[in-house]
Amino acid sequence: MRIQGYSFQLAIAGVLVVADQVTKLLIRRSLELYDTTVVIPNLLSLTRIHNTGAAFGLLDGADLPFKTVLLVLVSTAALAPRSPFGLLLVPQVAFWALALVGYILARAGLRPGRLFSLPFYVVLVALAGVMGVIDACAGRRFRVWETAALSRGSVN
Repeated sequence: MRIQGYSFQLAIAGVLVVADQVTKLLIRRSLELYDTTVVIPNLLSLTRIHNTGAAFGLLDGADLPFKTVLLVLVSTAALAPRSPFGLLLVPQVAFWALALVGYILARAGLRPGRLFSLPFYVVLVALAGVMGVIDACAGRRFRVWETAALSRGSVN
């Protein structure tokens, strides 16, 4: 029996993600970093280590915007052949490519121009929002408010 759409695959993925996170939570609560516990003597032991995984481990020295762009492009390309996402792949790749060129030009100290600035700005604002949510969830709070006069150093 074929289940319509991707609901079955999404349910399986959801169960696996929840099981993975619960397992990690249990390990974090019971073992310190690099501690080992014997599960089956002379056969199986668990050691707590931290691994960032292949997705971010391969590009460890790369900037966060580059990692984000690459992750989005790879995930979209993986979904493209089997879904309506394939129709959106070409314009999405073009948009991300324009944003990446805008980022590279801005880092080089050049003015990117409107064609590259708008996609770069949209991606930058979206990334800042995601990073803000991550910081808030992690308990990091930044409260800085400066007026234009204070930021320019021309206070009377």
